[in-house]
Amino acid sequence: PNRTLVEAVAHKHGLSDEWPALLGQGKVRAAFRRHIDAINKTLPVYARVRNFTLLADPFSQERGELTPTLKVKRRQVAESRRLDIEALYPSGSVPNETRAHAG
Repeated sequence: PNRTLVEAVAHKHGLSDEWPALLGQGKVRAAFRRHIDAINKTLPVYARVRNFTLLADPFSQERGELTPTLKVKRRQVAESRRLDIEALYPSGSVPNETRAHAG
């Protein structure tokens, strides 16, 4: 997420943690959940966001997660962010693409 936005939300709620610890704060996550829920109301059920994680660092070309034209390399992201992805799903229900590439 946008660091400036997260720090503004934290300040609004009187949170004093530093980046990236702010991402774990319940009030910060709740602010993002409210925004996602508002957008979800406009989407069909199959396209709705069910769960999410807040990453301290964006995808990058340096880590091989983006192409030179800034397209996401899904396999590389599945490998490099495997633990973040697995944490989004109940035990044993990680999508096949993630498990297949998580080596």
